Amino acid sequence: MAYMGDVPTKRGRIFHIHQILSAGIKYAGLRDEVFTQIIKQTTSNPSRLSNVKGWQAMALCCGTFRPSEVFYPYLDAYLEQVAGGNISRKGTADTLGMLEQGMVNPAEAAAYCLERLRKVKNIGPRHLLPLSKEIEAVENMDTLPREVSLPDGTWQAFILRPMDTSEEVVTHLVNILGLFEARSYGLYQLDSNGVEKLIGSNSYILEVEASCNTLVSTPQNIQDIRFGAKTILKLSRFFCGSEDDHVEDSLSTVVLGSGSGGQSQFSEGNLHMLLKRKLYLVDLETLPPASRQAVLSFEYAQAVHDIVQGVHIVSEGDAMMLGAMQLRADLGTSRVEPEILAGIDGSKYGPQYCVQGNEGAWKDAIATTLYALPPSDNVMSWKQDYIDYVKSRCPLYEACRFFVRPLSNPAMPREMYLAVASTGVSFVDAKSRESINFLEYAEIASWGYTPTVFSIIVGSMSISTDNQFETTQGLEIANVIQLYVDLIQSIQEKSGQAEPALQEQLWDPLQGV
Repeated sequence: MAYMGDVPTKRGRIFHIHQILSAGIKYAGLRDEVFTQIIKQTTSNPSRLSNVKGWQAMALCCGTFRPSEVFYPYLDAYLEQVAGGNISRKGTADTLGMLEQGMVNPAEAAAYCLERLRKVKNIGPRHLLPLSKEIEAVENMDTLPREVSLPDGTWQAFILRPMDTSEEVVTHLVNILGLFEARSYGLYQLDSNGVEKLIGSNSYILEVEASCNTLVSTPQNIQDIRFGAKTILKLSRFFCGSEDDHVEDSLSTVVLGSGSGGQSQFSEGNLHMLLKRKLYLVDLETLPPASRQAVLSFEYAQAVHDIVQGVHIVSEGDAMMLGAMQLRADLGTSRVEPEILAGIDGSKYGPQYCVQGNEGAWKDAIATTLYALPPSDNVMSWKQDYIDYVKSRCPLYEACRFFVRPLSNPAMPREMYLAVASTGVSFVDAKSRESINFLEYAEIASWGYTPTVFSIIVGSMSISTDNQFETTQGLEIANVIQLYVDLIQSIQEKSGQAEPALQEQLWDPLQGV
């Protein structure tokens, strides 16, 4: 194989591994052959370098696509045997490697491949090619440094493993920050327009990062895909997805480029992620004191962020009151001296539509409002007051928002949020942030999803309206709705007012519910 250096080539290794991975992503029929050829290349290979490159290719393939159901047990067993040192390799190039570490050591390499293979089996395959930084990390069995922004404007650094999912990163961050109940939080991707899109729990972070990069060139044919020394495949145009695989996360595009001189076809950029609370199922008063303070401070910072960034739209009067309450909580006082006020960035104390072009007057106005607030010396209570005020003015404050596109109603905006809260589901214009429609749970007959569509059916089974939305997060939307429905029914059962159970139904877009 050219990637392993066994075949002369003018191309770089990134080009060749992209060819292999592209074929495996698109064509299910080639996957078993890819794994079979790599096994052959790493068995009794006299070349030490070729053997290492073979294990690197195996790791990259194991973490990208899965073999057939028939071949999977054999590949799993093979990797497990090598990892356990149960396959004799006397006389081969990797004999000495058993005393070393990393990809040079076949046992360590196989264990690494096995972990990636099983994760793909449990979570799902990838749909985008890895960027060069990820390829290098996998080749070296290494990690990558990453950062996530927090609602208060600070950053939290963390170490990312190449196959970490959003859920795993969130769990890690929640523990670092001393928060409580990781499922209540999520990672949001910020696009160039400031729109926040929730990253699916099972989405691979580095695949989401790959989706942020710009395609430089797209060839019409895949060339130079080599299995062994003789087979050359020329495959025509690539299209998204394959017949036997569903889109299982927030990504749906297979990207392929010809490249030149070993350069990747991607212009590698950065993924901007924001950690936010997405579910409000736990009462702060029930938390341990240490967690309660950390959660309250985080929620306060998020409430401020959402007001300043315009996630929640409030009137100018409410914005002025919130700016004063924020100033009080941040400075720890109900009085602010003129020289201190002069050094404050007014854009951080109100939404842009109120502050822009009017910063000086805006700071004076919130300072005047601040003087009218009742005195107190408890900063945490001031933060809670801010949160309570936002809740009283913003019905969607505690809603979990999912970015969707409507399919069944052309009159709706092209880009929307489904905002799921304890009271029901709102349809929200992503640009104006205005609620278009609100459905109480009692109005919803059923809901369901496919890999790319979510459906909410309103009315009765005889007369109903099917609201369909394009999204790859149907499972997560359904889970959040079910969580709130279960919570409502639990409360009703305790009060003796239980109603017939609502629950999601698996849905076929061609046949209905």
